[in-house]
Amino acid sequence: MPEVVSQFYFVETAGVLGGHITMSIKRSAYAAILLAVFVTSTFAYAQDQVIIARPLDGATVREKVRIVVPGSSVPSGGFIAVFIDGRFRAGISNADENDGSYVYIWDTKAPDPDPNLPEQERQPREGKHTIKVQVCNAEGRRVGRPKEITVYVKNKADLPSNGVLLRYA
Repeated sequence: MPEVVSQFYFVETAGVLGGHITMSIKRSAYAAILLAVFVTSTFAYAQDQVIIARPLDGATVREKVRIVVPGSSVPSGGFIAVFIDGRFRAGISNADENDGSYVYIWDTKAPDPDPNLPEQERQPREGKHTIKVQVCNAEGRRVGRPKEITVYVKNKADLPSNGVLLRYA
């Protein structure tokens, strides 16, 4: 019975010559190994990426902020841990019924719930804040690297230096 050997090809060089794409293709058993390594590492990389869909990095936010992580970032039975400015805020294990995303609502006007903080540190503040999300599996082990974004809280309106004229009608 003849032996069946799979043959794989890979692009050795590629370029543009006279407006045409040129490629040099070689056949190699090693190409199969390279392909397997590439596919495996790409899958592992995709699993390693936590996505914060909302808010966007660098966004200006106010009042109640929806921090949204797509369900595709969380393994079955897993959960997300949300941190604001390095302090743990919540573990969310229930996905939204409508779209499967994991949502934490951060009230930027509410005091920090940590009773161990001094009163002045518990009060909400305007300006730069860091949101970090860590994904964990069903056993509570971290999955991949956490994702951090920076947002700017702006609950107070800017008033012009000469004030605002109010008229009652």
